[in-house]
Amino acid sequence: MKRITIIFTALLFFILSGCQDLDLSSYDQRISDLEDAIDAITSAQNGGDYITGVKELKDSEGTVVGYEITFKDHGTVVVRNGKDGVDGIDGVDGEDGEDGQDGIGVPGKDGDSFFKSVTIEDGLATFVMEDGRTFTVSIIPAAVQDYQLAAKGDGETLTTTLSVAAPATVTAPEWATVTVEGKNVNIVVAANPDAKNARMGKITLNMDDNGVASKHEILIAQAAAGCLAAFDSFTGPALDENWKGNIDGSGANLSDGALHLHGDSGDRYNPLFWYGAKIRRQVSDNEFNTIICSVDIKADGAEAGLQLFNTHGFDGNTYNFDMPNYRYFTSAGAGSDGGGFYGFNKGGLAAADPWTCLTGKVTEWIRLEISNVDRGKTGNKIDPSWAAAYIWSLEPDADGILQPKDIIWAKELWWWNDGDNQPRFDYGYAAVWGRSGNMVSLKNFMLSYTDK
Repeated sequence: MKRITIIFTALLFFILSGCQDLDLSSYDQRISDLEDAIDAITSAQNGGDYITGVKELKDSEGTVVGYEITFKDHGTVVVRNGKDGVDGIDGVDGEDGEDGQDGIGVPGKDGDSFFKSVTIEDGLATFVMEDGRTFTVSIIPAAVQDYQLAAKGDGETLTTTLSVAAPATVTAPEWATVTVEGKNVNIVVAANPDAKNARMGKITLNMDDNGVASKHEILIAQAAAGCLAAFDSFTGPALDENWKGNIDGSGANLSDGALHLHGDSGDRYNPLFWYGAKIRRQVSDNEFNTIICSVDIKADGAEAGLQLFNTHGFDGNTYNFDMPNYRYFTSAGAGSDGGGFYGFNKGGLAAADPWTCLTGKVTEWIRLEISNVDRGKTGNKIDPSWAAAYIWSLEPDADGILQPKDIIWAKELWWWNDGDNQPRFDYGYAAVWGRSGNMVSLKNFMLSYTDK
């Protein structure tokens, strides 16, 4: 880590003899600036604030003349170096008199110092006061506001902001153009030419904020052509607020770059519903929306899956298991030749299929997709009134993003449109869940959908 040390020279208070008219406003401002800095530093050391940026102030010759310190809550404070004290003016000789004496001049002296030094090292700012007191405050490097973003399939411009304006070098997928202007990050996402597949990538910002280097990543997903998008990689610092459900009962937590859910025993379970997007599969008797919903599941034998079209079952607090819904889950072991797939129609089991890989083997992570897209793998043509379950093998790309490799299993879901007892025209939601007491691990929830 680059080491920067700024020595603050004494701010002088002039003690002058005689009657002199002086403008003290500049010195008053310096004192005010220093007091602001001390207040901010004290607050930060007590855990109420932290530094987000540091900047040297230099004159035209490149000499450091001060320091600009940016705090999260206190904003920016500026401390400028004081100047050396100037000798006081000699006193005026007294007039001759009976006991007259020469006036005595009082020389100026250095004023009290506030700071002795400030040292920036290893993400910490250490402030040493002239009286020996020391304050150490954490520096949080410049960071992006949004960890992940989602774009509609026809393309759009997305924006996020930096905590401070700092130079950055950028790498991005070829379908996203990124520019950084001050604190603003603009991402122009081109239209997706593929009407059947969403896509994912990573934007990386390597930043240097006055010697404090940091690297920040933005995961970005885009829906299929013509579709809207909802996305959560489950690799961020906190669970997205759009997830609703029995979070305590499910034991939901983010760790090791995944969402971990604990399914209840038997057919009772703890789904988490994505309330950031409403979906419906049918608009009229002859018009259907496109629905492509997927989640990546760790292939460790645990039972995990998706729920779609929760039209009636969840009121934001409790779940009614007897209401009509589609629920799906799969289980498999990494390196195996297959696994199992189960589907629930309303409250009952509608499909239970042990499956064998069409090609390859089960990878460490697999993707369960439920959609009404025909991928030509089921043996029957999938029209929009039907749906299919697809299981993909996955492999990480150069950025570590799990990308689809092969469809290793597929099955048509004929009971998708099996009567009015199933939700059709009403809006509902998508959910993720674990089953039968398993602790399941999930990544990359993706919903690509139309809303006609």
